Amino acid sequence: YRAVIYQHVVTGNLVVAYKGTDSLNYARQNWNAPYVIPKDARNFVENHVIPVVNQLAREHRSKMVMTTGHSAGGSMAGYHALLEKCRAVVFAT
Repeated sequence: YRAVIYQHVVTGNLVVAYKGTDSLNYARQNWNAPYVIPKDARNFVENHVIPVVNQLAREHRSKMVMTTGHSAGGSMAGYHALLEKCRAVVFAT
């Protein structure tokens, strides 16, 4: 799984962009059940991405965090937004 964090240079707002499903490894990634986020993907969001985003938001006094992603990345972006009560823009999830 991959996520990239972008910061607006003036406002300091953060955007977390989650990578979508790799079509070559779709079956291996366990994204075969609709509306189910695999446990390892939830772990990635909860234990790897969110702590880094929260630390950056504190350090840079960010007023807003937003998530985005497509396909599996959209599911992770939506999950992140649900947990942290932030905005999400997702595509084809």
